[in-house]
Amino acid sequence: MNAFKQHFRSFSLLLAWTQSAVRLSFVSTFPSNGSTSPEHTGKAWYEKNIDLWGHELSSQADFDAVVAGLPADKMLVVDYYAPWCAVCKTAYPAMCRLADDKDLKQHFVFAKASLEHAEVKEWVKAEGIRGIPHLSIYDGTAVKLLGMGASFKKVDTIKSNLRTIAKHKDAVKQQQRLLDLDPNFFVMIPGVPTAVAAST
Repeated sequence: MNAFKQHFRSFSLLLAWTQSAVRLSFVSTFPSNGSTSPEHTGKAWYEKNIDLWGHELSSQADFDAVVAGLPADKMLVVDYYAPWCAVCKTAYPAMCRLADDKDLKQHFVFAKASLEHAEVKEWVKAEGIRGIPHLSIYDGTAVKLLGMGASFKKVDTIKSNLRTIAKHKDAVKQQQRLLDLDPNFFVMIPGVPTAVAAST
């Protein structure tokens, strides 16, 4: 009987030690900031590299103020997104590289607008935008010059379009309207051959 108690005590101590070790291992897997998931460490994906974006638009007043303050030689690029949008999250690092492109920053001011804001959601509907992420370009009079989906697969095309618009800025501004896209989503500028536009 004494031998049984001794074995039982040893087993209980071993079990307690094992549970403690597992608990410590489990706890160390998570951050100490109260979060319950490793994915929630640090900033949310849409808050990272926020300094690359000149503005975060949350209202029509924000948009109007940014447009009014645009230098004469620049246009406004707005990336429409939502925190819950998985496609937006996937495309975001590549979109940040566009916003950080030195050549593009000479011609464009970059801004973000989240559909979590009621006014943003309303003007997105008014513009007829049917999905996000979506990129729009506006001139200094708030005329929308370009609108297209901004998924990760289209980022290279977006970059090409931005370069084309920057190169043919005067021709673009004369249009004062939404530019057309060809079947491959390359921008079509009147007077500029599409093949040339696509290769710039």
